[in-house]
Amino acid sequence: MASAMTCGSCSKKVIANPEGRLPPWCPHCGTSLKVSEGARPTPPVAAAPMPLGRAGFMPTVDAAPTESFFHACVPAISENHHRLYRVYITATDLLVFAIGRGAVSMGEVLARTRPSQLPRGGIAGAMAMRSEAKELDLAKRVAELDAADENSLRQRAQAGDAAFQITPQDLKWMALDGRSLWYRWFNSVQHEAVWKFALRSSGRWEFALPSLRDARRAAEWLPRLFGDQVKVNLSWGSSRREH
Repeated sequence: MASAMTCGSCSKKVIANPEGRLPPWCPHCGTSLKVSEGARPTPPVAAAPMPLGRAGFMPTVDAAPTESFFHACVPAISENHHRLYRVYITATDLLVFAIGRGAVSMGEVLARTRPSQLPRGGIAGAMAMRSEAKELDLAKRVAELDAADENSLRQRAQAGDAAFQITPQDLKWMALDGRSLWYRWFNSVQHEAVWKFALRSSGRWEFALPSLRDARRAAEWLPRLFGDQVKVNLSWGSSRREH
């Protein structure tokens, strides 16, 4: 099985996961990647990204073992400290994983893999360094998520280690709205949609979806999973989508 192929629609390279499986559609343009005569295999490439820059920002690889996934973030005041998440879509629920803190740039989430500051003394400094070390560990597990199948992902989510499930039974309501001026200007986070929901088990959550791809995947799959519990109100260009 080819470890990579070229999308016949946008001509960009699509990388397979470590098990050699390609995602069901192009992560760049969303075109279906069903095997066709137009699919052109390319030589193997390294799937694992390298940390970038002084802060060690780690770009994510879009090679989902399930139907799809999208990224989300909880915006912070500092543009390099947004709380980043990966949301896997399955046939029955969503599996949500924290992947550390970092930046959002050009629609991509960049998890930080190196400390942002020098060690500090005192109890407060020790607590801050411990918290940061935990966030860096979450960023390192991105590669493990890339290599996991759905059963492994589900076990991790059920264990509750910086992860949780969203099921129809637990969901009270969900909304997918347009961009927030507050997030854009106060939090300096680039995003295409705001995703809000409330769970019976853990209360209310709110995320920014960094890219148009993330917003489209959410708009396509959330109503399929949760039906009338979801309200989608997004405007892309001249077209408006409402549920």
